Amino acid sequence: MVTLEVSILGGGFARWSYQGPPMKRGVIAWAYVEGEEHPVAVKVRGPSRKPSEGRLIRFEPIPQETKLRLLKNLVRGMIWEEGYRDLRIVHVTLDEERGHVHYTYVADRRLQLEEMAPRIAKRLHLRVTFEQIGARDYAQQIGGIGVCGMEVCCKLFLKKIPSVSLDMARRQYLFVAPERLSGICGRLLCCLRYELPVYEELQKRLPRKGESFRLPDGQTGVVHTIRHLQEEVDLQLPDGSVVTYRLDELLTLEKV
Repeated sequence: MVTLEVSILGGGFARWSYQGPPMKRGVIAWAYVEGEEHPVAVKVRGPSRKPSEGRLIRFEPIPQETKLRLLKNLVRGMIWEEGYRDLRIVHVTLDEERGHVHYTYVADRRLQLEEMAPRIAKRLHLRVTFEQIGARDYAQQIGGIGVCGMEVCCKLFLKKIPSVSLDMARRQYLFVAPERLSGICGRLLCCLRYELPVYEELQKRLPRKGESFRLPDGQTGVVHTIRHLQEEVDLQLPDGSVVTYRLDELLTLEKV
């Protein structure tokens, strides 16, 4: 029987007398201790010459998914204690052999967690690093269904996430509230960026709103509505009625 020293995930150390298969240093496992009702998640440090504080009945492997969930929940609580209430951990990577855990997170503002990482590392007994990603990058990782009913473009085919502005929406005649132009990530739709050249090309061919044309019956119609993708234009007549013309038909009319 040997005395084995372990690090308890979440803080603290322990030494228990142990008789069983040798455990590799650095392994994270469940430890069943005599007199304790529930197992404890520990990281094996190795044999110790100091006196034991209890008797370890057995070790039990922890599934990788459970390890990641445990490490995620532990750090989530520590971050909450530090006052970061708008931070959300979205991915955890564990390199058990090197004793390194990496957290990817999203937040509404830019955060610097370099100073907090060493404090958390002391409690987890692992080297801890953090990486902040944007909401668009997160949506690209997990995927989903967009407002168009298809898989989101960032997951389907976009290799780089483009920058999008409200001005791009205005140049496509989309004068609505920003939230109605947002994707599942909460940011402006990526299609506003890569569809813009199509609208710019159509705008060169289609008339502008407010332009006037003389109809075959002699009336003057004013451009009221432009449907770029359909290449159709609604002309408002003097009596308030509206007639629709296709682009090829409109080109035959005289511009006033």
